[in-house]
Amino acid sequence: GSARAKESIDSFLRTNQDVEIFQITVQTERTLSNEVAKTFQIKHESQQFLFLKNGKVEKVLNHYQISFSTIEKIQIDYLD
Repeated sequence: GSARAKESIDSFLRTNQDVEIFQITVQTERTLSNEVAKTFQIKHESQQFLFLKNGKVEKVLNHYQISFSTIEKIQIDYLD
């Protein structure tokens, strides 16, 4: 679950270094996590990956939805 999701994100970053990704560790940054959920009107889940474009959430992945291929496809479909 969590380890696989993190490895997928790390792997994606190694091959797409021009993409900005920010990680919030909920256990240590609860206030920031709550603010992100409120600002973007999303229900927080852990692991979660938000794709933002022009300040708006385009796509949300939760838990087992997070994979290298899914992140790559969303980048192509939404962010390019």
